[in-house]
Amino acid sequence: MDKRRLATFYGLTVALLWGLSFLSIKVAVAVVPPMSMAVIRFVIACAVLPILALITGESLKVAPRDLPVLIGGGLTGVTLYFLGENNGVALLTASESSLIIGSIPVLTVLAEEIFLKNRVGARVHIGAFISFLGVALIVAPSLGSQVQRLGYLYMGMAARPLGGLQLSHPRHRLPVTARSPSFSGSASSE
Repeated sequence: MDKRRLATFYGLTVALLWGLSFLSIKVAVAVVPPMSMAVIRFVIACAVLPILALITGESLKVAPRDLPVLIGGGLTGVTLYFLGENNGVALLTASESSLIIGSIPVLTVLAEEIFLKNRVGARVHIGAFISFLGVALIVAPSLGSQVQRLGYLYMGMAARPLGGLQLSHPRHRLPVTARSPSFSGSASSE
């Protein structure tokens, strides 16, 4: 299989697993408390990661200069993310939850423009507007429910640290097109 097809296969696999994760969380939080479920995920990841590193020959060694970013990412980008996501999914539908989290690349690109003065083109602005309009059409009818408003607050809490972590560590940022496939080809921040 050539590299392009392999990349497409891997991308579709990740999208499928990512999409199924919201359904899995929705089912699991009915039985396991949201933060306990996050701990279980971390324990599984900690057990599987070294095995994958051995199989692929990747090193798990961390440069001392990267420790602050790793610790900050673990505390904000991961812990707060799963606190918000698991609690949010418990209160919302899986599709509403994935829609909010799926808007992270849009929010990050716009935040980069505002806070880092990283100019993007009109096509990105139009894409962001269409994305927000779509989210508003889905979210607006359910805002009357206090439970769902709390769910959206939790999902916003999940979305915020990932974008904030991305913005706060310029040395570790990916180009816009790599981070946000919805803007591929239309964003040029490099």
